[in-house]
Amino acid sequence: MQYIDFRFRPPYSKYLSSWMYDVPEDGTGRTMFNTPYPESVCQKSLELCIKEMDEAGIQYAVCPVRKAFDMDNEELLPLLEQYPERFIGIACIEPMGGIDKALAEIERFVINGPMKGIILEPGLDKHPWYFDDVMMNPIYEKCQKENILVLVTYGGILAPDNTYYFPWRVDNVAKRFPNLKMLICHGGWPWATQMCQIAYERANVYISPEVYMAGDAPGKNDYILAGNCLLRKKMVFASTYPAADPKIIIESFRNDGLREEVLEDIFYNNAASLLGLK
Repeated sequence: MQYIDFRFRPPYSKYLSSWMYDVPEDGTGRTMFNTPYPESVCQKSLELCIKEMDEAGIQYAVCPVRKAFDMDNEELLPLLEQYPERFIGIACIEPMGGIDKALAEIERFVINGPMKGIILEPGLDKHPWYFDDVMMNPIYEKCQKENILVLVTYGGILAPDNTYYFPWRVDNVAKRFPNLKMLICHGGWPWATQMCQIAYERANVYISPEVYMAGDAPGKNDYILAGNCLLRKKMVFASTYPAADPKIIIESFRNDGLREEVLEDIFYNNAASLLGLK
């Protein structure tokens, strides 16, 4: 089986200077699952990373730029040019830097460039903002009109407080822009049940639970139940590499309760459809 990993930060450019790559080179570091880091992370080696992708069966790795790491969208372009069949770029849009600037970046890097969508990080940006803020309407209108996929980092930790991840903010945007395709990264955790309900009710909302479905986090079983039935066509796989080892996340998805008949959809088909690869 082939896999599309929908959240992957390879050892490249300013990804390397982020806290995610602050691990011992001797292999003694441990991930959030208390498991070893991949060798490519310890050695900070792109060549090893691609070798590990091959060994795991990962055909495509989706790479979202993160401006919180002081990374610019343009910095990802050489990687996409060198490995067009392995890495898929997602442009990071930081609206507090100016809506006109954000719209120009969408035009340059997605509509007229190689990237397959945008990512928004309302709780992680240098100046945090709320996902359903009406200031975002021009960006959402643009992406809806141009059929641009919107990823949003929504859930987990590091936001100023949990109000930035309230599920009803996603529902507000989904109702306001019913043809805007949105992928909820981190699965809206810890509101697993509520976010699964929104993804089920709103045709334009997809979900990527990532490590919160593969580890021991509260709500894990809700994601598994949803993937087996209600969200079989609305859920995608992502490892959060380098914060976790893709091989371990894949095995967890396979062995923790997902039915065999849903795996190909969650591991590949749903992601391929969102990315226009099918």
